Amino acid sequence: MKKNFKSLLNTLVKICFIFLISKNLYANETDDLCKNLKSDLLANGSKYLLSYLPTGMNYNDLGFDLKLFWDENKNNWVVTRDENNFLIIGDVLHNENLDKFESGNVVLELNNIKTSEMKDGAEFYQILLDSYDQEQEVEIVIKDNNKEIKKYKLPVLDYVASATILDTEIKSISNIDVKKNEFEVFLRRNLKYNYTKVDGLYKAAKKHLTKENVVLTECQETEADWKKVRNFDPDFVVDYYNIVDFDKTKIDKKYILEFNENVLNDKSKLILTAQETGLYKFSNDFNLRSFPFDKQILKISVFNSQHPLETNYIARGLYQKRNTEFFKNNAKIPGWKITGVETKSSPLIRPTYFEAGSIMTTSIFVEREIGYYIFKVIFPIILILMVCWSVSWINPKELESRLTITIVCLLSLIAYNFVIDSELPKLNYLTVLDWIILISYIYATIPNFLSIATFRLNTSNPKLCLKVENYSKKYGALSYIVLVLLIIMININISPINTGSFLNWLTF
Repeated sequence: MKKNFKSLLNTLVKICFIFLISKNLYANETDDLCKNLKSDLLANGSKYLLSYLPTGMNYNDLGFDLKLFWDENKNNWVVTRDENNFLIIGDVLHNENLDKFESGNVVLELNNIKTSEMKDGAEFYQILLDSYDQEQEVEIVIKDNNKEIKKYKLPVLDYVASATILDTEIKSISNIDVKKNEFEVFLRRNLKYNYTKVDGLYKAAKKHLTKENVVLTECQETEADWKKVRNFDPDFVVDYYNIVDFDKTKIDKKYILEFNENVLNDKSKLILTAQETGLYKFSNDFNLRSFPFDKQILKISVFNSQHPLETNYIARGLYQKRNTEFFKNNAKIPGWKITGVETKSSPLIRPTYFEAGSIMTTSIFVEREIGYYIFKVIFPIILILMVCWSVSWINPKELESRLTITIVCLLSLIAYNFVIDSELPKLNYLTVLDWIILISYIYATIPNFLSIATFRLNTSNPKLCLKVENYSKKYGALSYIVLVLLIIMININISPINTGSFLNWLTF
């Protein structure tokens, strides 16, 4: 038994030793391959045409693609259809028909064939390809986002476009500052290029990273080292559209080159990734009409600032949806609840050009947690008003006592107003809470005037004094509560999109 145990222990030690040695050898070998590749790129940059975009795909279409979704069961992209089974326009990819098509438009017919009868997107694209080969225009009928039916007769476009593939992994949102109209995000952004066999960078990688039949090699370089290579940089193409500030010293940036070639089945790829991780601050347009019952959309937009749509566009990466779903289900934002995350691509006129570039926006839908405002602001304000109107039960002769209570209540309301002002910007409209406080001011002053009036009426007209007192007891506090509910309902119907889902039943 003892000998068997020693034998087993020796075997395990040998296996671990061999594993570590082989791992180190592989790491050293990979480092050597990467060094050779880098040296060749530095010495022969012009030979490999490193300053050009990767070769794009050839498109024969009307300047848009069909909307797709990832089918987990089929493990493939599948066309999206509307409730009547018609195909839907996805990303717009060309400036030529920018005024005719929008993402979300429903394609009803193509050359008099209903798209609801097409089995898949391949049939749709085949009609376009056949029309291009025959130099014929196509007739297309769409239903736009305003439900209007439009019909066009158009030539099929021919263009070559490359994709800058975007994968955004949001780690956390630490601060939503509605007063400054901004929020902070810690995220990792991956920008990727796919290089084909005709691209110089691919040829260099094949020359230095190919070994035996199958090769999977990853080379990593710092930002400073990779810029010496002077390859076309994915990060040069795009900018954050709504960024406010970031600390460059706290941003980790690296370039990853992944080469995978299989000589046996001729399937190969070279991916260049510019990976950037850090803390960023973005501007945002907050609609606070429903505050504190509001919900907001936090937007992170990445914009292609260098090329028109038909040359280079931003495309969603394979992990984009998975990353956003993981963030939605697992992340926490203090004071807010995440209700959804989505990523959309759309065209946008570039500031320095007259043509549209590609912009991809990740929208995080958040809803304010209202417990703090209900129990620490609104409920105490209502209690203060109840105390204020309780003077109706004090004898009208006790004017000093009644005024003491009402004045103290009014001063308490002013203190709450300062609390709310410290959290909100100076707005040109009133929020729900502003309206509640404003009405509370009015209702806090009414008992003051009533106390003075009933004090004088008590001696001059006791019957009228009694009548006013009875009305005050019955309808004073009650009318205040009804008016507060009415204010909430009106404001919610003015801005239903920005109102919390738990109050949607109040919308008309």
